Amino acid sequence: MNELNELLRIILKKNVQLAVGCTEPVAVGYLSQEMKSYIDFSYNKVEIKVSKNIFKNGKSVCIPGTQESGLALAAAIGLTKEKKSEGLLVFQGIQTEDIIKAKALMNEISIQLKIAEDSPDVFVEIIILGSNRKMIGRIAYGHDNITYLELDGAVIKKGERERASKTIIEDFSIESVFNVVEKISEKELLFLEKGIHYNIEAAREGLRGAYGLGLGKKLKKLLEEKKISSDIGMKSRILTAAAADMRMGGGTCPIMTSGGSGNQGIGVLIPIVVVAEEENISKGRRNRGLLFGHLMNELVKVYSGKLSGMCGCAIGSGIGAVAGIVWMLGGGIEEITHACNAIFANLAGMICDGAKDTCALKLSTCANEAVITAYLAMSGMNIKQSVGVVGTSLNHTIRNIGYLSKEAFSVVDERVLDIITRA
Repeated sequence: MNELNELLRIILKKNVQLAVGCTEPVAVGYLSQEMKSYIDFSYNKVEIKVSKNIFKNGKSVCIPGTQESGLALAAAIGLTKEKKSEGLLVFQGIQTEDIIKAKALMNEISIQLKIAEDSPDVFVEIIILGSNRKMIGRIAYGHDNITYLELDGAVIKKGERERASKTIIEDFSIESVFNVVEKISEKELLFLEKGIHYNIEAAREGLRGAYGLGLGKKLKKLLEEKKISSDIGMKSRILTAAAADMRMGGGTCPIMTSGGSGNQGIGVLIPIVVVAEEENISKGRRNRGLLFGHLMNELVKVYSGKLSGMCGCAIGSGIGAVAGIVWMLGGGIEEITHACNAIFANLAGMICDGAKDTCALKLSTCANEAVITAYLAMSGMNIKQSVGVVGTSLNHTIRNIGYLSKEAFSVVDERVLDIITRA
């Protein structure tokens, strides 16, 4: 159990970190930025190969600081941006001149984008070609996990798959999450407070500015006009929508991710924080609730994968948020199980058709449902076992969702790609 606890801590620190912008274009920009430091030759061609899900999520979402999209632009920014930023913050501080330089590069050289077949769900390969010169870089399994660098045939870096969740798949369960949450020290949880600051500030910025769908602002206006009700769920929905508006609409506020996803970081954190404020829950208990949420999101991803054809906000952050809220409210494994099973029964099947402005709709729906479902579970709502996707235990249900995600929604993913590539 001690080894498992340590692995859970490693996974958490790896996948709960700051990012600026959607993490799929970020992965492309990050890899090209890292490759730039090794390139000592003129190049005239860049070839980019990405997994289907990276392609899907990178097609339409705005690059931070712009109203433009595209993985080719993301790569060009990484290759031309003067000021280097670390990891998933590669797009932090983008200025107008950075975009001008990136576009100039795109006009000067050939940048080709292709889908890599039979690749991990998170995969990026960039090949930079000059006269008799060549550099290859790859990211796999994690958005900032560079697994291979090669310059003119000489291998610079060859890393194995990151220490992935699969190594603990037999032991990672709702019970192990409960154990870590109850025993971890307060000091180890302090880094989560940074996420509260950044994600709530992103929501405030979404309400101040003009971003994406503007869903958060529109919902807030309807609330002020008394056309929709004011409650904890709606407050959570408005703030979640506003943060997603900002992030999907080209805003530059950093976001604390969950499971490597910024939207899921928003979806896990904001509902938990809103309920904690409304219920006057202590900072220490709130932080443990956040930990519970992040770890439950990771548990789902062990089976579903980091990216899939099923919306991760529904099956990942929705589960994380409802579990964290129920735990904060004093619920045990039984109440958390009923709450998570209810979310799965309600939201499983929501498709992912790529990162874009309308993610605010899905994400805010999941946030609202997480709050409502948490209170329903605490009031005694009991989800029957072995009905539909709900299994004989929560761990069984999560395995069912993973099976659907990989076996059924892989086909959905193909058809979604057909649609968006024809658009």
